[in-house]
Amino acid sequence: MLFLAVFCGFLAEYQLEHKIEKDKAEQYIISFYEDLKTDTAEFARLIAIDKNKLSALAGVHGCYDSIIKNPGSVGCLDVIVGNSLSFINLVNTERTLLQLKNAGGMRMLKKEDADSIYAYDNKLRRYLGFESTLFQERQTNLRNFYTEVLNYPDMAAIRFPADSFSRSKNKQLLFSADGKQLNKLFNQLTEYTQGIRARVNFLTGLNMTATQMLNYFNLRYHLE
Repeated sequence: MLFLAVFCGFLAEYQLEHKIEKDKAEQYIISFYEDLKTDTAEFARLIAIDKNKLSALAGVHGCYDSIIKNPGSVGCLDVIVGNSLSFINLVNTERTLLQLKNAGGMRMLKKEDADSIYAYDNKLRRYLGFESTLFQERQTNLRNFYTEVLNYPDMAAIRFPADSFSRSKNKQLLFSADGKQLNKLFNQLTEYTQGIRARVNFLTGLNMTATQMLNYFNLRYHLE
């Protein structure tokens, strides 16, 4: 009888722990689901911003041809410079991901749920690596070169339009740019444009994955 009582007590404790872990796993899923909704909104926002930048940067080749033919016709650079001075970093919502990875939460999840979250996290890590290395390098190189070839008042007016700086009267945006410098400038602009295009593709893929996961978790756990 004593053995039976101990065994029953063990089973009851096991079932209680199992229920606690199941409830905890569902809370993780709900929390991650909310994070995904935040992420998809941020992906869509950055994609829209970068697509607008791509529309402006589509004039890079035409601008180069125009300046080569007429060195004084640098007005086409205004919109290009204004759309290539900086970019907005992706700030994804990590609260649930960090808990799942650092607090052992993944082991509580069903295998297919954990696998899908791992896959999403891997895609995020690959994107963030691209953004912080290759793309950031192209942005930094281009911005630094601007300081060499662009007129200070004009550059300041483009970058800080709310400040008291005004465009110089002669509107000569290019302070110094011989053939070699022009070639370097437009090569960097082309590389930067390619980087923006790659970023849009990355973010579009992440947005699609996150949206699919939202649908998956909603159908599986009836979260809406």
